[in-house]
Amino acid sequence: MELNAILIGVSSYSEKLEKSMNELEQLAFANEIKVSNRMVQLLNSPSNYGYFRKGKLDELNNYLNNHDEVNIVIADDELSSSIIRNIKKSIDRKDIMVMDRTTLILDIFEKRAQTKEAINQVKIAKYQYQLTHLVSVNENYDQQRGSSALHNKGAGEKQINLDRNEINKRISILKKDIEQHKKVVQEKQKQRDENGLFKVALVGYTNAGKSTIMNNLVQEDKQVFEKDMLFATLDTSTRNVYLKNNRSILLSDTVGFIDKLPHNLVVSFNSTLKEALDADLILYVVDFSDENFQNHIQVTNDTLEEIGLKEEVKQLYIYNKIDNIDKPIPSVRKDNIVYMSARNEIGIQLIKDVIYEELFSCMKRTKLLIPYSKSNHYDYLNKTCNIVEVENTNDGYLISVDLLDKEIEYFKEYISI
Repeated sequence: MELNAILIGVSSYSEKLEKSMNELEQLAFANEIKVSNRMVQLLNSPSNYGYFRKGKLDELNNYLNNHDEVNIVIADDELSSSIIRNIKKSIDRKDIMVMDRTTLILDIFEKRAQTKEAINQVKIAKYQYQLTHLVSVNENYDQQRGSSALHNKGAGEKQINLDRNEINKRISILKKDIEQHKKVVQEKQKQRDENGLFKVALVGYTNAGKSTIMNNLVQEDKQVFEKDMLFATLDTSTRNVYLKNNRSILLSDTVGFIDKLPHNLVVSFNSTLKEALDADLILYVVDFSDENFQNHIQVTNDTLEEIGLKEEVKQLYIYNKIDNIDKPIPSVRKDNIVYMSARNEIGIQLIKDVIYEELFSCMKRTKLLIPYSKSNHYDYLNKTCNIVEVENTNDGYLISVDLLDKEIEYFKEYISI
């Protein structure tokens, strides 16, 4: 069955409401739902009566009665079970589905999740959402039992408790599964840490261009999926990126954020989002062509703060999609902002140079005398560092090389004065 929706939204600010409704329409598109119309009302907050006030609800009902092709109502906020119930009561047509923004996002995540971990994370978020809406499922339980409900008071409540216990059991099983997977991931991360590579994380609003940037930085056979669509990818991907002077880093592409992102999803994806927390450098990718980009930055910052981002982590802003901007760009780089167009490959080398500068500018020119019997050390330095000068002596390789403090500590026994 083709889903055809009317979008409904409320806010006290018409401009803010329009932007949010535009995003809701994009979310509907990402969930393969056709949008036929919108209906909005200027309110400080959703009405408990039924999201809209009565007059507007009557208008919604009239619209649905005259448009048989529309079969779903999507609200731009998370709705309580009572508001969902009141909206349905106000609509004559009983075939109409009522969906809120949270359910829409959860459905998108469910469709896009690829790895077992991501699938389990979405399931947990959906179960947690169901826990808060059990009343709407069981609200008429006692009435359906008729007069016998008088002799079995609270049967509906008992059923809700049974459902709640079952859902909590499923959540517990999924969390244990995720914990098991987390141990495997942590072991892999431990191995990466032992390799000594810096970690860089791409974060930002959904569809800001993170995956396109990543694909421009990695080797062609290591590219990730990308598409001009909200939440095109959910799973964190980590790839090697090779910089100048034989240096390389690990780059992670994290799940995108969005305004009104369900809290349960943030909690469920916490382990995935930890990629950002564990990074040595965070690249905030911003769609600079979006007039609402400042709000997108705020949403990203709020979400990262919610998962516990440390202030001391180095941060750099990547203002992407400058090819869609009519006004002049101030410069290719200004302070902690880099302007680029990933689609047109403008600024890609600059990004690499900036990453190198941020992470490797503290290197020190060091002289090492590596014995010939330790040629494996020389081979390692030759592959991963910038050897400026090398001399074959009677005692071994006398080299001048640029090293980080941790590398100097590791090779300290070979330091030559």
